[in-house]
Amino acid sequence: MTRRIAALSITLSVAIALPPTANAAESNLEAANGPISGNVTLYAEEFACQQDISTPGYYSSLNGAEIADAQRSGIFPCATFTGSHDGPNGVFAFRGVDDYPGISYINNRKPGELYIVGGEFPTPDDPRQVGPYIAKADASTGKQMWRTYLENANISGRWIGNANLNILPNGNIAFAWSHFIVLIHGDTGLILKTNTLPHGEAPIEDVNFKHLTIAPDGTLILKDQTRPVGCTLQGTMAIITCAKEGMKSPNSVLVAVDPDTLEVLDQLNLPEPAPSPHIVVPYRDKIAIYMGMENTAGRFFWDLAAKKLSADETWQIKPLAEGQRAMTAPTVVGDWIAIQTNGLFSDKKASSVIVIHQDDASKVETIFPFGELEAHQWSFAPPKIGADLKTA
Repeated sequence: MTRRIAALSITLSVAIALPPTANAAESNLEAANGPISGNVTLYAEEFACQQDISTPGYYSSLNGAEIADAQRSGIFPCATFTGSHDGPNGVFAFRGVDDYPGISYINNRKPGELYIVGGEFPTPDDPRQVGPYIAKADASTGKQMWRTYLENANISGRWIGNANLNILPNGNIAFAWSHFIVLIHGDTGLILKTNTLPHGEAPIEDVNFKHLTIAPDGTLILKDQTRPVGCTLQGTMAIITCAKEGMKSPNSVLVAVDPDTLEVLDQLNLPEPAPSPHIVVPYRDKIAIYMGMENTAGRFFWDLAAKKLSADETWQIKPLAEGQRAMTAPTVVGDWIAIQTNGLFSDKKASSVIVIHQDDASKVETIFPFGELEAHQWSFAPPKIGADLKTA
């Protein structure tokens, strides 16, 4: 069953091969005329398939691209497309019985369970949303089971941007926003633990620890986005909007956190702002953290025994062509790390794809898959290129 994110409500949808007698003039909402359960005969099969896929640190389920595993792989080998691959398809939709303003991420745990993050970005009707919040809903009807609010920017004045929804192996949720981190009970929505995170040189009102990734040993590895100083806009797009006006973002911070106690185990001040997500990858006998910052593609290590984060000074590359702006999240492609450029924006140089060898950072290859920019065009590449790990 596929699901579409809407600004003010959740719309559940399913694709099927189009019947010859289907009435194309009838809206997909009218045609469905009620909740959509999907193909229930596939529930157990898909869930069992997912349990056989190793996702250390994560609950094994059909989760979203940025929150399925530490590599943010975006591959869904256990999902089933119930429509036709070579013929016309009909899409039936049902508007959920409850509204969820400002949805940014939807995640699954067990079949029938839907977890929603919302209240994180402004809309024309609600320029200062109340959130973030996390809600649990019935996957067929959209009916809310619980909703836990974590912030209200109208009162706190903090910058609120998008934040990842990560489900731990025990079924609970690790969630970070602004400079806070919480553990939330996956069944009840109860906040079990809270802590604050170090914000480095950035003003506390300009940090957002959106990027929470779980290392293979279970440690939570977090990195903050930083809003340009002087910017007062809300939502993640504030970074891009204010950067276009010449405002500068402070440097980011990399943090390691205990998944059970939320104790901050170590922190590392980064040399640049890092607006795009990082990934965590086993490398030889180490846990490597790859990220694209504004100007540098870097590798860092996490050592659980020493409880230490460190920079790999042999793997810090400045691959941007003149006129390009920042990088997207890295992708593992065999022995290489692939990164797309223009993670912010550029009206001067087209986006390129760069691959860097994990064993030798001097081995760098670059292609421009979209050609060069023409007059009045601009380039923006959110937030990550994909790769099929089995064929990489």
